[in-house]
Amino acid sequence: MGFKLKRFFRYIKNNPTQVWFYIVFILFLVWCWFFAFNKVRIFWVEKQISSKTQEITTKQSELNKLTSSEEFKRYELAKSLNNKEKIVYWTDTISSLIYMFDKVKSLNGIDGTSFNDFKVDMNSIKLSISTQDIKAIYASGGILDKFLWLEFINKVNVPNYKKEWTIYQFDLDAKIKTDDTTDWK
Repeated sequence: MGFKLKRFFRYIKNNPTQVWFYIVFILFLVWCWFFAFNKVRIFWVEKQISSKTQEITTKQSELNKLTSSEEFKRYELAKSLNNKEKIVYWTDTISSLIYMFDKVKSLNGIDGTSFNDFKVDMNSIKLSISTQDIKAIYASGGILDKFLWLEFINKVNVPNYKKEWTIYQFDLDAKIKTDDTTDWK
């Protein structure tokens, strides 16, 4: 092996221009191989990108088709309702409604008022009030104040009223406290 190396170094020493030619030629071959490898790699990557782009486009169109369908909209609606669902036991609900009805009914007949068309649910109480004296409704300690003094009433609103002969007709809408901190239930 030592003989071959001596011979190689002697050859380089005797023919320097030919050695540089081989070095440049080898560098040129390495550059050509690198250039060809890069071209093949770029072609392969672009092919992968185009196939993935086409796959994404197909999946996106399928997704748009599914999300615009009525079944998906119903599913989303049911999902949101399910998240908002609160368990209410009928025994608690019925006893609460009866309690509210009795409390409101106890105000009937005070100051010459009469209540009609009761509608009681867990969110509001709606009724019509008839009276001959408008002060029975709006005066301090009147029906509106007595409604606000009830422990389950949050807000009272009189959306409209009318006068027929000597009798005033009021529609009363009372919002019920629905937070969990109420102790009236």
